[in-house]
Amino acid sequence: HLRREKERECETAMKFIQAICLLLLCPALSFNTRQSYDGLEKKLKEVFSERSSILHQLSKTSKELDSIKGNLQSLKNDDSVAKKDVQRILELSHKQREEMKSLQAALQKQLDEANERAEKQQATIKFLKVEMEKKTKIIKDLQQE
Repeated sequence: HLRREKERECETAMKFIQAICLLLLCPALSFNTRQSYDGLEKKLKEVFSERSSILHQLSKTSKELDSIKGNLQSLKNDDSVAKKDVQRILELSHKQREEMKSLQAALQKQLDEANERAEKQQATIKFLKVEMEKKTKIIKDLQQE
């Protein structure tokens, strides 16, 4: 009987000691848990901050890529315009070359005609000179008789 009572007292004392230990450890556990929450909260803030920074950078990069895309399209359009301009210039050059050939042929024809007229005039002058000489001789002969 006594032994049982002693055991009960021991059990009660043990429970009491456990309760005191638990009460003493509770603030430590609570503090440790609070520190864990604070650490997690800090890490979470860092992650969100990093995420925001990455999203901002992605947005900035996206805008830069859009700008580059616009510039490339503009260059492509400019290139297309330049090719059309070069094509037009080549066509005009070809047309001018053909016109120059035509003009050169017309001028050559006029030159040939002028040369032909000059030759005919020279022949006429020569003929008239010969005729004049003949007539002059005839006149001299007649005057001497």
